[in-house]
Amino acid sequence: MLPEALIPLWWLVQYSYAMVIQTIAVVESPQSGITDSLRTTIHHLRATAGPLFWLRGFLFFIIYDFTWSALLPALLPITDSSSWKGHLRSFLFLAFLANLQVLWVHIIITKPSAKYTHQRLPGLRCWIRIVPIIVLEAVTHWLVPLYATDLAIYLSNLSGFTDLHDPEGVHTLRGGYKLGILGLIPCFVTCMAVLPARTTFIRMAASMLPDDDELIVPLDPRLRQNPPPGILDAWNSLPDGTWARVWKIQARAYIMSAGIFFLGKMVYQDFHRVAMIPLIWFNDF
Repeated sequence: MLPEALIPLWWLVQYSYAMVIQTIAVVESPQSGITDSLRTTIHHLRATAGPLFWLRGFLFFIIYDFTWSALLPALLPITDSSSWKGHLRSFLFLAFLANLQVLWVHIIITKPSAKYTHQRLPGLRCWIRIVPIIVLEAVTHWLVPLYATDLAIYLSNLSGFTDLHDPEGVHTLRGGYKLGILGLIPCFVTCMAVLPARTTFIRMAASMLPDDDELIVPLDPRLRQNPPPGILDAWNSLPDGTWARVWKIQARAYIMSAGIFFLGKMVYQDFHRVAMIPLIWFNDF
């Protein structure tokens, strides 16, 4: 029963903590302090959003993921195995669905609304502003692992942890554990490298929130009084305290996810098929 229990726990960390709570922390007023601790965050969200607060936007996320990973590729298939064509197509899909990501942020940071989904969907002006940061995050998520993997291999050789020239030597760990431990470094570097772009996107999306939507936490006044028109404006308006809080959430989520992953691999060899170490997000490909 342990693998069955670890799977929902993994999703709680990946989605509820690393996506929902982190998104709220990005836009919260620095003076509020609700997301400073997990206990106060859970208590507040339960009181304002109901007992299923940890699943906020989850159905919408699943629909988005299906559209991006299955529906659109079926409508625009690639006949050859060229990797650059695959990445280019992924970038086009992300740009096409950009407003859906903005809508997900609006769903997360506001109290339940009586509006229909199509009524809350942002317009063309929002799409034009938000596409560059979404593409930037996706490009970062694609390029960073290429160099982070080289770093992991270099460090493993330097420390004597493994000997890649003698894979059967005494330094080699069993099966997938060696690859799993080596994979921690590029995964962690990637998670942290995309965080600035992700944080900037969330703050830009929050600044586009309609005035009649009721927020779930006090909004950072900078996002209302002087909405950031561009990427640099959104990044420069980020308070140091908010950035530190978001960084801690990301790091904790990664550590917890890695622990759950390796515990799952110990009891179920194919656990990696249902749970991955990298933190999930819309631009994960």
